[in-house]
Amino acid sequence: MNTITKEEVREQTITMLETEWNTELFENKSLRLLPTDGLGKCDKDIRALEGPIESNYFSDFHPDVSGDQLIAAKDVNDLCDIIWDAIPKGNRSV
Repeated sequence: MNTITKEEVREQTITMLETEWNTELFENKSLRLLPTDGLGKCDKDIRALEGPIESNYFSDFHPDVSGDQLIAAKDVNDLCDIIWDAIPKGNRSV
């Protein structure tokens, strides 16, 4: 069984956002106010991360997230926590 630590989730989440949104992000940056374009992302953009989370970036760890859960995230840290909580406990490494 594949396992992942919470720190690895944070690193992978930042990598995912940088790749999917083509921008540089940090843990405490708002998801809706990106420094590079000034326009920020909307709920639709954040919801769209459900597919890449479940089928690409975290597929080995079987997360079960919904777009409704994802849009609750205000910043990158919040998004990391939501993804971590969506990973089954058997796939989490402490």
